[in-house]
Amino acid sequence: MMQQSTHTVVLIAGSPEPSSVDLVRELAADAHYIIAVDRGANILKHAQVVPDLLVGDADTISSDALMWIKDNRVPTKLFSPEKDYTDLDLSCQAAAAYGQDNNVQVELVVCCATGGKPDHALCVYGVLAHYAHLCPTLIEDGFICKVLSDAGRASWTLVDAVGQSFSAVALAPHTILTEKGFAWDVDCLELPVLLDRGISNRVKSSNACITCVRGVVAAFLHAV
Repeated sequence: MMQQSTHTVVLIAGSPEPSSVDLVRELAADAHYIIAVDRGANILKHAQVVPDLLVGDADTISSDALMWIKDNRVPTKLFSPEKDYTDLDLSCQAAAAYGQDNNVQVELVVCCATGGKPDHALCVYGVLAHYAHLCPTLIEDGFICKVLSDAGRASWTLVDAVGQSFSAVALAPHTILTEKGFAWDVDCLELPVLLDRGISNRVKSSNACITCVRGVVAAFLHAV
């Protein structure tokens, strides 16, 4: 059986404190498909990166950005503000549908999702855990977070990250992980959900690796 090709789908989300325009442009340059998540269209307009789709309820997107979306004939999936799901969740659904429609494996990259509202930021990790089969990576200016799971991407090798701060946080019950090449290595350690057992480690090897044996883990690599 022929293996599916992999497409990177970038979601530019609508947090009140977005990441930098330079980061948005960098991520967009490597994307096969770009989704503006409601207010995420504002920074995409500022970066002059036209998305392939707008998803949301249009309650936070600026009128200028919405006109820019219309002028560039960007397809939209608009919902009532009284919907049951966040714009990010609906955008993840759209990313999964893109993969199905094009018969490709989606690798999700999310940016501008965690700044400004701590309640929304916490839910971001819950949403990404729900879509762990899409191998999500959350990238902001100060850190990279890969969501590892036995249903999606299970391992992450941190090449050339010696000295950087690293943390692992369980996002599902009975999560078990192994870490090799860190200041504190562990072998098949079970982490309680959202507790701090895996916080503030440090990369010691040029090919340090974390593996999620079971469950779902958010693996954070912080900029030096």
